[in-house]
Amino acid sequence: MRPGVALALCLVVMLWRSCAARTWAVVAGSSRYWLNYRHQVNALAVYQLLRVLGVPDSRIILMLADDAGCNARNPYSGRLFLDTEHSIDVYPEDVEVDYRGNEVTVDTFLGILTGRHPPGTPSSKMLRSTKDDTVLVYITGHGGEEFFKFQDYEILTAADVGMAIEDMHSNERYGRLLFLSDTCKAGTLANRIPQSAPPGSDRPLNVVSVGSSRTNENSYGHEFDPDVGVALIDRFTYAMYMYISGVAREGVVPNAHSRALAEQQDAWVTHAAKMRKFAQETPLAKLWGHMDPGFLGSNVDVRTFDLAAPLSALRLFDFFGDEDGAEVRSDLYPVELEDPTPEQDPLAFLRDAAEREKLLYESLFGESGGAGDAEWYARFCDEFDSVRSEVQRRLDGGLYWIALAGASLCALLLDVLVKES
Repeated sequence: MRPGVALALCLVVMLWRSCAARTWAVVAGSSRYWLNYRHQVNALAVYQLLRVLGVPDSRIILMLADDAGCNARNPYSGRLFLDTEHSIDVYPEDVEVDYRGNEVTVDTFLGILTGRHPPGTPSSKMLRSTKDDTVLVYITGHGGEEFFKFQDYEILTAADVGMAIEDMHSNERYGRLLFLSDTCKAGTLANRIPQSAPPGSDRPLNVVSVGSSRTNENSYGHEFDPDVGVALIDRFTYAMYMYISGVAREGVVPNAHSRALAEQQDAWVTHAAKMRKFAQETPLAKLWGHMDPGFLGSNVDVRTFDLAAPLSALRLFDFFGDEDGAEVRSDLYPVELEDPTPEQDPLAFLRDAAEREKLLYESLFGESGGAGDAEWYARFCDEFDSVRSEVQRRLDGGLYWIALAGASLCALLLDVLVKES
């Protein structure tokens, strides 16, 4: 195998993936201490929604100021629930926390948004979005009028938020941005966001801000759990999670004790697909339109800043989902699932190919080792060639022409790799 061929293959794969707009997210739970259990659950609930709707973990920056799952007071060690029935655990083993504990600071948060990191920061902990991408920023914790607390001793101000978004816009770090905040007086954090892009800019600011409460209003916890001893989640995030996930709408409640109930298997298998379809079809504005101020104890604060398209044209999926595909999680939908057949899910082949491409990339650059394993590469080539054939058979143009061309070109280079191995 010649290094030049391998490098060319990697570059083609990376270029192919960069052709489409992507969704990125920064999710921050800024509060420490056991009494703030609900703020970690808030952040993890949003994280899980993003994962199930197809945003890969590599594009979610998760910040948790504490680890309530491992707190000695937690009667369910290693688990965090958002309901008193203990049926929805938002803290499965594969959660990847990028910043935790004392790493969760105002400077770190602003550095993530603006791309200013200390030397040596791994790329996996960076927001690497571009002017073509969608960025969702979600923060939860304690706050007041035009300020938000980190770790109960640092303050993020509305001016900080406004300057960070302006900086992101100037440096082409997003195409559209949704700023979500669940805290007391949350709407006031948007007071300093510019109303429009700077003079001379050829791109609109294109920002939507949604806060759980308005000036002089507080945000409240939902469902005090006598077993845990604290409120499990805040009302705004709970309402958002239940609406997007469709738990109440579908009558399907994740419950580990139902794993053996065969009659529920079809519901689990199809639920993620239903979530995806719902998010693709539902206007973003319905997210707050369905929320009852009587339940919240506050009024949702919604503001738009120089949108490129009418608010009515935006969908939930635009910010919470990604075209990479929905992820069926066995921990959120607890049933033994079988891999889809080609006839059930033709795009499963593309997702499998992406995973194999990732392994190839890592091995070539030494992260996974095995760069000299010719037998492994031969197996990879055979598998990807099958994928190429499946793509060519099933995708007939339209929005998929980039995928078709990319798959064909990758397979062509792999053919060269096989001949030279």
